[in-house]
Amino acid sequence: MSATVEANLTPEAVSAHTTRAVIATMFFFLPVGLLAVYFSVKAQSAIRGGDSARAARAARISTRFSLVAFILGGLIYLFLAMAFLALGAFAASA
Repeated sequence: MSATVEANLTPEAVSAHTTRAVIATMFFFLPVGLLAVYFSVKAQSAIRGGDSARAARAARISTRFSLVAFILGGLIYLFLAMAFLALGAFAASA
């Protein structure tokens, strides 16, 4: 989004993406998820203050951190599942 588009947004048109950030933090990758939550809170604060440009910027950063947390967490889960599979953790016992 360009600066002129961000300036024309109303605070109600900007979403802080808090739910997405909290899910990324709790279930995927905590360090990056916490950054997503931080920027989501900053976006909510800017929305309440009526600063739509700052809210849009913080919400966009929060979304990017959430996406990174989802990807990193998914890769970690995949690696762990493959490691457990290779070690025989899912083998049927006789």
